[in-house]
Formats: sequence, C-alpha cells, structure tokens
Amino acid sequence: MTLRNNAGQISASERTDTFSDSYTSSIALTPAELEYFKRKEVLRRDNAHFDISTIASDTTHKFGKNNPFLPLASSTWTENVVQRVHNRLWKLDTFNYTPPISVDAYMALPGLSSADIENCRTAARNGTIHFPAGRVGFDADFPPLSKLEKEKYPRKPLLHQKGIPRFPAGLLELKKLWNAGRPFLKCACTSCEVNFTWLDHMLWYVIDNFDKLDPQAPSDKIRMLEFQALLCTSWRKPILTQITFLFMKEYMMKIVHLITQNKAITAEEILNLEDFKDVSFVRKFTATLLPNAEGLLT
Repeated sequence: MTLRNNAGQISASERTDTFSDSYTSSIALTPAELEYFKRKEVLRRDNAHFDISTIASDTTHKFGKNNPFLPLASSTWTENVVQRVHNRLWKLDTFNYTPPISVDAYMALPGLSSADIENCRTAARNGTIHFPAGRVGFDADFPPLSKLEKEKYPRKPLLHQKGIPRFPAGLLELKKLWNAGRPFLKCACTSCEVNFTWLDHMLWYVIDNFDKLDPQAPSDKIRMLEFQALLCTSWRKPILTQITFLFMKEYMMKIVHLITQNKAITAEEILNLEDFKDVSFVRKFTATLLPNAEGLLT
C-alpha cells in the first residue's frame, strides 16, 4: 500500500474496474475475444469480494506456528501478507500484528514536533496509560467501525488503551501482554468484543480506502484533506498515544529477543542492562512476563 505526496494519489487494493467499454471497443476485439474478456472480468470482480476468512488461515508468520502470541513478524512480512486480506489487519491469524507505520511516519501525518515525540518516549518509559480501558473512552470523532466492515457496530467508537496485566493467569492472558499500552477503538457496549479494533489497524485501512472515511465526498483529494484535518485536530491525541505504544513495544521486543536467546536469563539481569535501568515500564513488563518476578513490583 502506498500513500503518495499528491492528494488523492493512493493505491486501491479493492478496485474492481479496469478498462472502459470505449477502450475495449477501440482495440477491435473479435466477438469471441470480447466474450472471453467480459467473462474473465466477471470472474475477477467476483473474486475481489470473496469471503476473506477462506485465506486468513494461510497468513501465519513462521514465528507464529507454535507461538502465535509472539509479535516477531517484520514490517516487510506484515506489509506483504496484509495485502491478501485487503489491508484488514484484524483478519490475520493473530491480533498482535502492527501495520508497518514508523514513528517518523506517524510524526509526519499530523505534523508533530520533536518535543511531542520526546514526551511520548517519556510516557513509554513511565508506562503511562492515558486512556485506561476501565474508564469512559475518549471521543475523537472516529468513523463507525461498520465503515471498515459491515458486520461491525454502526455507532462511533471510543478510544481506550490496553493496560499491563498484573499477573497473567494463563496463556490467554499472556497473549494480551504484547499489546500493553496499545490504543484501541470500541463501541460503548460493555460486552461487545466484535466491535474491538486496534487504532493502527483502522488507520492503515483508511489510508488505503479513503472512500470509507467519507463516501459522500466528491473526490479522493477532498477525502485526503479531511483525513489530514482529523490527524491535526481530534485524532492528534490518539496518534500521540499510538507513538507511545510503539516505544513501549521497542522495549518489549528487546526483552523478547533477550529471552529467546537466553531462556535462563533472570529479571535482575534484564533490569541491570544499560537500556533498561530506571525504566518503569520495563520493570512492570518483566515482572509480569517472567515467573517468580512479582517482587519487582513491591
């Protein structure tokens, strides 16, 4: 998926129209050729809207074969495989994948300053959760999730953040650990999991499908301008929250690699590393991840 410099110049992975009737007439196809071409066009359009669940099971990263909760997939791998599900990251085999949007890209979208980024880095070090899931969500005028997928809820979602589970009771809770601090969108219903979507999943999909943002807009140029306006205004805080999560994830990835390289490593050895000294988030995360490390929180 590519977002170009000029407004409206974006790829359209779900585009179904290719050649106009005037074009096909101009190349003087024979009746047999024209019939074959039209038949192939019908098949192609039908295949463009197949049931996405039929291929989602074949999008597993090699690190996910035995450990689907380990978020070790590269940005290149994710960018390639997400095209197979039409940029709907939530359709992949695990919920842990993040889109290949860098901190620099997030910084450029709403025109953030270096001071803004440094504040995000500090919030990550401190393990700051701005919008805890247990409180009323933040209303940033997000589009209804039904615009992303018709089965989802038609009301506007609110922004929340995942906290750090204190002591995961089992594998199911441990899987959620890798999304600590991650912002997500959810309707106001208390028990409606189908309407849960990560903020970055929504942004990635909208960037390649501006028509979902405002179907009534007269052109993609207008939709692009609307998108930029949202990023600079009501979506600015959510973007800052997403950047904070990416810095948290950097810490998590470093810890994951340390543990995979040395399964006998202790919490004390991790915390004594230069990059992790006096980092509150690392202390909380390590205490949750490693067995018998609860004392780090006292």
